[in-house]
Amino acid sequence: LTILAAGIFLLTVPLRLEERKIAAVENTLRARRPEVNRILAIQQDLENRKGEVATVEGFKNARPPMITLLKGLTEIIPKNAWITRVKIDEEGVDLEGYAVSASEMLPRLEAARQFRKVEYSSPTVRDARTNMERFTIRMEVAETKEAKPGS
Repeated sequence: LTILAAGIFLLTVPLRLEERKIAAVENTLRARRPEVNRILAIQQDLENRKGEVATVEGFKNARPPMITLLKGLTEIIPKNAWITRVKIDEEGVDLEGYAVSASEMLPRLEAARQFRKVEYSSPTVRDARTNMERFTIRMEVAETKEAKPGS
C-alpha cells in the first residue's frame, strides 16, 4: 500500500508542477494581452497609412499637379487673350475664354508638352461687344512618369 501511495505520489507531482507552470504562463498572457492588442492596433494603423501614402504617391506620380497645369496655361496663353473658365478633371482640361484670334490658341496649346489631343469643343464665335472671339477648347493632359517639384 505504501509503495502504491508512493507511486501515485511520484506520478502526480510532475503533473501538478506542469499545471502550475501552465497557470503561470496563462497569467502572463492575460497580463500582456492589452499590450499585445495595442501593438496589433498600431501595426494595423501603420499598414493603413502605408496604403494611403502609396495611393497619394501613385496619384502624384501619375499626373502633373494642377498648379503645374495652370502655370503652363498662363505661359502659353497670349497676352491679348483671357480665360473665363478652366475645368480640370480625369478626362482632361476644358478651357473657355476670349482672344483676339482664337485660331492662334490651338497651335500654342498643341506645342505644349503637357497637353495632347487639343481641339475646339464648340465653334468659335465673335463677340460683337468686345470684338473678340469666344473659344471653348478641350484637351487631354499628357501622362508623366515623374513629378518634378517646382516645375
